[in-house]
Amino acid sequence: MSERDALDVRDALFRDVPAIAALAADTLFEAWSEASYAALLDAPGARVLVADAGAALVGFIVAQRIEDELHVHTLVVDRAARRRGVGRKLLGASFGERPPRRVFLEVRRSNGAARAFYASLGFEEVGVRSRYYADGEDALLLTRDRPEGPRVEGVGL
Repeated sequence: MSERDALDVRDALFRDVPAIAALAADTLFEAWSEASYAALLDAPGARVLVADAGAALVGFIVAQRIEDELHVHTLVVDRAARRRGVGRKLLGASFGERPPRRVFLEVRRSNGAARAFYASLGFEEVGVRSRYYADGEDALLLTRDRPEGPRVEGVGL
């Protein structure tokens, strides 16, 4: 992704599912199947967004809104597109028209880059899910409440 490529964040379509699954398989320890991603496109409360830069899918987010809370299931950015605002834009877009009161997610204890990203947005560690992942690694539970003051620029919190 070059600095000049326009970034388009939009709702995922069924035609995006193979690219979503391929990006997940290249990036995540435990990627879901194409069928799982496709099922989420019609799941109540679920939102799957993709980030396109030019002709390439460079990221996606899977989130589920339950009343005034948002659970981020997965946020993936292609390695070549990281540190260019893609994750921040996807996260902000997942909020929709009304920012949630609280956002929460799990992150691998060993994923220092993701932990630093979320910390930069004001997320705090509030718990541990022991042996959460199939390989036995713990997940850290992170959360961020919507402040009453100014929003986090580009994120909507």
